[in-house]
Amino acid sequence: MTLSTSYFKRSPLVIAISLALTSPTFAADFTIADGETETVPQTLSGTAGDNTGVIEVGGALTTSGTAITASGPSNTINNSGTIDADYYGIESAGNNANITNSGMITADILSDGDYAIITNSGTIDEADFGIESDGINATITNSGTIKAQYGIFSTSDDATITNSGAINAGNDGIFSDGDYDIITNSGTIKAGDDGIFSSGDYAIITNSGTID
Repeated sequence: MTLSTSYFKRSPLVIAISLALTSPTFAADFTIADGETETVPQTLSGTAGDNTGVIEVGGALTTSGTAITASGPSNTINNSGTIDADYYGIESAGNNANITNSGMITADILSDGDYAIITNSGTIDEADFGIESDGINATITNSGTIKAQYGIFSTSDDATITNSGAINAGNDGIFSDGDYDIITNSGTIKAGDDGIFSSGDYAIITNSGTID
């Protein structure tokens, strides 16, 4: 396995057929209930934030493009059902987002805002970046299963990353590019490249689990 101090972020995909599909639903809050399947992308909109999107156990959101887009601060997204998307499963741009998955997401989770809390106790599958955080002071916790090219991908400072679950990555299991990051693994990481990669200053890395 080799170490690299550089990486390439993927460019936004242009999905031509999505231009012909139904426009996203813009709402302050949304709920997809047990037994309901939604095919229209959901958007938590508004600069004030404090909006909530919920997919209950037995609910499903299946879309091309991005399934859930959130803007504004302090939004909450909770998936206990199924999200299947061609691009991002969840894309959050605001600070203080709280994103929880205890269901199944077949796509990436992306948070661009600071102070995000991202928790996975379910399954994230067929992703490029299982959980990606680009904001400072993120708290990322995985006790579930992530199968992706990069399991957890964090690019900013002061992140706290904890894995007690299973990460199966084609490239790096956990990628950290920020200063003062704290990374703890007590679970299982299988990676094509590095189990844990850190290029930031003053990182603290603790492993009591298995890295293969």
